[in-house]
Amino acid sequence: MAGLAVGTLSLLTASAWAAPPPPDPVPVSLTCAPNTYSYVQVLRLYDRKGTVLGVDNLECGASTAYGPQGYPSAVSTTVSSKQVVAYGFVDWTCANTTDQLGESTTQTAPVPLKKGQGPTVVRCASPSPTGSDVTLSIGS
Repeated sequence: MAGLAVGTLSLLTASAWAAPPPPDPVPVSLTCAPNTYSYVQVLRLYDRKGTVLGVDNLECGASTAYGPQGYPSAVSTTVSSKQVVAYGFVDWTCANTTDQLGESTTQTAPVPLKKGQGPTVVRCASPSPTGSDVTLSIGS
């Protein structure tokens, strides 16, 4: 009987540690037009207090200058859209056929999302001077 009680306790404990996904996860995607390549590393989603709620890495397109990072192009985050109010990233690299190596940009300070206006869509500003046809979309 004692063995059964211990087994039941460990099952309950294991399931108690796994938090259920939120009912309204934040969709995040990186979209590349033909002849472009991009990756975002350490994309951070912030709450109102500036606390990092989630971190993701994304990649899209193809490049001869970069090997695949192995990141997905879209994710459904494990945080609630009601909590997320801003984003930032450590590295967003974009390249195109004109500039195969492209350029990286950093946005470490939180940038507010456009709440109630559909997804926040940001076009990649690199490589300069015209940027790339790559967009980062956060929210729905």
